[in-house]
Amino acid sequence: MRKVVKRTASKAKVYQSSGYLSQSNYQYEQKRNYTPSMDVVGGRSSQSGIVATVFGCTGMMGNYVVPTLGSFGSNIVVPFRGELSAINHLKPAGDIGQIVPIWYSPYHKESIRRAIQHSSLVINMIGASRETKNYSLEDANIETARNIAEVCAEKDVRYIHLSAMGADPLSPSRFARTKGEAELVVRSILPKATIIRPAPVFCMQDNWLNRIGLATKKGKVYMHSIDTRVQPIYAADLTNMIMSCVLEDFTQGKIIEACGPTIYTLAQIYTIVQYIALREDTVTNFVLSDQTARFMGTVQEKICKYLWKTPSISNTEVEWYQSGDLVETGEHMTRRDLGYTTDKLSNIEEIAVHYIKAFRDDQRQHMELKHIHHRDIPFLKQPNQ
Repeated sequence: MRKVVKRTASKAKVYQSSGYLSQSNYQYEQKRNYTPSMDVVGGRSSQSGIVATVFGCTGMMGNYVVPTLGSFGSNIVVPFRGELSAINHLKPAGDIGQIVPIWYSPYHKESIRRAIQHSSLVINMIGASRETKNYSLEDANIETARNIAEVCAEKDVRYIHLSAMGADPLSPSRFARTKGEAELVVRSILPKATIIRPAPVFCMQDNWLNRIGLATKKGKVYMHSIDTRVQPIYAADLTNMIMSCVLEDFTQGKIIEACGPTIYTLAQIYTIVQYIALREDTVTNFVLSDQTARFMGTVQEKICKYLWKTPSISNTEVEWYQSGDLVETGEHMTRRDLGYTTDKLSNIEEIAVHYIKAFRDDQRQHMELKHIHHRDIPFLKQPNQ
């Protein structure tokens, strides 16, 4: 019989019984007064003393954050807006009874209050880079953050807010502007909130490199903002930084710029994807001017908004890249303050090869690349203007 060793965070013990959190079956001493540290980390069957509510868990980052929390014995509430099946893939992320689904609405504070009523930690990863029929950028990025922060202010909870690189209330980009306003709202309500500004995130489920790869496979790539510099971060590395914020108190009330180890131009990003897909000689590249890119993005956004499809190019994304470089500014805490040096993080060329190769021809699927480094990849021929 397997021996299970249960570990408990200092000043907090969690007693688990059958049923849902909403039935008040979780009781813990000195509520929300735990002192987390790396010493409390155990296996998925242990008890870390952390009860976390993860908003935005059905998105891309939820696939990384929820399993990581569950891997050391946290109890996790996973709020969802649609059908219960939306969180089915998260249930194996923790031991039996440790992943608790609860329906909520970002406009209904009582449902938010129910989702965090037993939690000692709240992570808000809700955000949108384009509008839908139901939610504008202001609704998704500002009002939702306001409602969650106001409910969290009623309780003594640790709050972590995921923003975006370049967030600024005065930014010419509507996306960055709404993210900046959301930060001000959160900070005014919860002064001790930790705000994380991630650079563009890449992983197997991303809607960035995969979209470029799909365009590459079709043979036509429309490039824009090719001189903009970005410092993309791997989703697993971003998750580790979030966990560092969860387990360390010195990040409270701070803004953290979560960037990867390497700075690229967007032209290099397009080149890397096409090189990995082994289509650098067959694809036709078109470099769009700023005005043309915004016009194409606006048209595609309006069409896809009512067809429930993802546009290949969106105006909000174009504005974000055109607003300035998305790299570390040095004005706030960075990955180095959390102990993440360059050798501990992943570059695009190290990770993307594992999923961008899906866009190769069938005959080239299993071909290996001799070298994968952005400095060694030959640049493409001059794109068509």
